[in-house]
Amino acid sequence: MRTQVTEEQRIEAAEELREIAQQISDLVDQAMEVYRSAGGFEARARAYWHAHIKDAVEGELAMSMMDAADELQRIGSYKDEFADEEE
Repeated sequence: MRTQVTEEQRIEAAEELREIAQQISDLVDQAMEVYRSAGGFEARARAYWHAHIKDAVEGELAMSMMDAADELQRIGSYKDEFADEEE
């Protein structure tokens, strides 16, 4: 059963998700810089772990963290439409 939350709580949660997503994005960029400056193969890292993490946070996946934050803000307008499906 879904926990009842207010519109304000959803908006706050969406903002927090966006902040966390930005922090993750910044940290993966920082990790890339550390790796590159230590002589790592930047092209390989960008093609794999850097790309996967960035994509999950802000990218084109079925649902990125940014998409989840956007959904929280929209959910109030259509939450009743899907309530029966989750029970």
